[in-house]
Amino acid sequence: MIATNSLADALPLVAALAEELAFALTSDLMAEQYRRPSPALDQLAAAKTFLDRHEHPVGPHAQEVVEIATAQGGLPS
Repeated sequence: MIATNSLADALPLVAALAEELAFALTSDLMAEQYRRPSPALDQLAAAKTFLDRHEHPVGPHAQEVVEIATAQGGLPS
């Protein structure tokens, strides 16, 4: 088996991991726990930015969590 390190192979993985992280953060987010900065939220926002920059679809959970956290003040707008 030949291992590849292409960006095309990495983008779906980043998108899937971002969705999993967003799902894990959802309950705290709905309880408005992200009015202050969070390392996990920062990583999720970075993953979304990375995917956007490479024109790869961002999953619905990741998109929603970043939008809500930004509205709550947990992420810069």
